[in-house]
Amino acid sequence: MKHEKSLEFYIKKYTIANDNKQKWKSYWEDCYKFALPSKSELAFENSSLIYDATACDCSENLASSLSSALTPTWGRWFSADLLIPEDQQDKETLNKLNNEISSEKIEKTLSSHFLYSNFSLEIHQAYLDLVVAGTAVMMFEENDPGESSAFSFRTLPLKDVVLEENSKGLINNLYYACEFSYDQLREQWRDYVIDDDLKEKCLQDPSLRFSLLQAIGELENGAYEVLTILRSDPCGDLDEPYLLSRKVLNSCPFIAFRWLKASGEVYGRSPIMKVLPDIKTLNKAVELTLKNASLAVTGIWLADDDGVLNPSTVRLVPGAIIPKAIGSSGLTPLKSAGNFDVSQLIISDLRTRIKEALLVNYFSSNTVAQTATEVLQKSSDISRILGATFARLQTELLMPLLKRAWDILEKRGEVPTLSYGHHDLERVSISLSPVTVGSQEWKKNKARDILLWLSSVSSLGVKIHDVMDINKIVDNLAESYGVDKQFILANTDSGQTDTNPSDNNPSDNNQANTNQQDNNPSDSNGLHRVAQSSGSQGTPQTVGAFNGSRT
Repeated sequence: MKHEKSLEFYIKKYTIANDNKQKWKSYWEDCYKFALPSKSELAFENSSLIYDATACDCSENLASSLSSALTPTWGRWFSADLLIPEDQQDKETLNKLNNEISSEKIEKTLSSHFLYSNFSLEIHQAYLDLVVAGTAVMMFEENDPGESSAFSFRTLPLKDVVLEENSKGLINNLYYACEFSYDQLREQWRDYVIDDDLKEKCLQDPSLRFSLLQAIGELENGAYEVLTILRSDPCGDLDEPYLLSRKVLNSCPFIAFRWLKASGEVYGRSPIMKVLPDIKTLNKAVELTLKNASLAVTGIWLADDDGVLNPSTVRLVPGAIIPKAIGSSGLTPLKSAGNFDVSQLIISDLRTRIKEALLVNYFSSNTVAQTATEVLQKSSDISRILGATFARLQTELLMPLLKRAWDILEKRGEVPTLSYGHHDLERVSISLSPVTVGSQEWKKNKARDILLWLSSVSSLGVKIHDVMDINKIVDNLAESYGVDKQFILANTDSGQTDTNPSDNNPSDNNQANTNQQDNNPSDSNGLHRVAQSSGSQGTPQTVGAFNGSRT
């Protein structure tokens, strides 16, 4: 009886949320009709009504660009940082961490599972839904042991998903209405008893489907409750909903994310929605232009007719023959003062506006050679225009992806739980952070400021190694520009070199090296670099990082 009340509660919430979703369906249908007609419910009818493919091409271009910028297939789009208290950063502890749970090993483990899964295929489909409809939903499940990857992804159709927000504006409840065949139902829920008559009908007609509802709700402790409810069978003999399974997970298996949203709205708004009037106008303008072109090619002809001309029967279509009375001039067009054709100007202007709204000029490569300043300015423009969108995607897509991945691998024992029971490791935690375009641009700007400051200080005649730690500067610049730290020599007592070759005063060099070693003893034995990871420690990326440990 406990589950019956829970089922009734979730079904009522689903009904209310589904009613609020109905107002979006016609809007989504228009967006898919002009930008992604193959996914429209009226795909075959709509395909004959599309006369311009600018929106289709730009939406696919933007989806591919998002995939390359946020989750590149062969690139590492996240970083792992070991968060170690300062009082525990001794040589023995750091060496143990480096050998057992180094951030590099964690990053490689996560990357291999993402790479050998179907993530790159499904995420591109999700980005298409995001660009067209403004909202996308992806299912993140665990594969059976023995598969090449522990991860399995599937992008869900937006028409089958219903979302709910909590008071903080975050999606905390999700409902997925789906249909299963008899074989699929028996494969996943063998304990469910099916009547012999219904079983015989399903075996005779494979097209019969069972209606299911998967309800995901957030619990008070931060876990997620996943209920699979059988709503109806093919014969309609089910008297009331039946609970097939109930699970409690540490992370949500459904990841819903949005492009942007207005206050009070649950579903997101897309760049296609912003230029939908321009897309419709462009499609109509191209349609009229093609009709006008066909008239110009085939022409409209006049023929003598002994009867009286009836204008209501005249059809102005290509190749038409209009009868006229013998000796009359027939149908005479009204001649305008000029013949200025503005159709191409209108079409060109509309296409430009659509491309600008879908950021084609920012992400596409320019064949004309660009200076370094122009490249940096272009990157800065992308970060400025999409800063809010990237921040939302980091919160609603990237962080839940990493949290779900960590939860699966931690359960399998492929990543550490950091609960070893040793007093020197109890306070160590792991922070996973997505590496986004905005954070990379922020680090590069920070590196440019450092170089500018160094140049200004040098122009005053000040020796850099007297006022700053050159080794730390090199580490910081390497992190900012994405240089792997394995290419940088470790700092040792015997490896200290002159950082200012232009200075030929050996006494000053020795004094600078001595001061540097005295002021930074941890650098002298290379321990500081071991404590740091190859990720983004000290950047805004770690602000939204979650703690991989549950100790």
